[in-house]
Amino acid sequence: MIIFESWSKFLLFLHFLAGIAVVGSAVHLTFRFSEGLLGKAGRTAKVCLHARTLMYSYLASMVLGAMLYPAFRVRVRHEYLDVEIPLATALFEIKEHLAALALFPIVLLYFMARVFKRAGAFESEYRVLFGGLLGFVLISLGYAGWCGWYLTTLRSL
Repeated sequence: MIIFESWSKFLLFLHFLAGIAVVGSAVHLTFRFSEGLLGKAGRTAKVCLHARTLMYSYLASMVLGAMLYPAFRVRVRHEYLDVEIPLATALFEIKEHLAALALFPIVLLYFMARVFKRAGAFESEYRVLFGGLLGFVLISLGYAGWCGWYLTTLRSL
């Protein structure tokens, strides 16, 4: 028996919900950050809120994904993807590496948003760094969402 295998469908659903929260908070963070750049007052608190939501939902998604991985590794990847569609395995590996790389920028965005809230740093040079990190996170999340959907359509737990 594989750990958490009996819970795999429920965990996959929770992982999906956490992914929706991650994408939603990242998109909202993008909108609030761009509003702050345009000079709309009172948006820095919202930037901090969405950055915090992004970080916590991303961590929840990663923990749920780690709980799903043993069952996925045996039931989907080993039994089907590695044998029938090795390209899908490569896509999954790219997704996992991007997800790991995106963790650091997400945590950094959270701390930068807190500084923005306290110091009114929308006028500072750090907004370029914030925007670049946010762009990388959005690209990573877009690919991870697409890849997760695609792999689930091929074979689910």
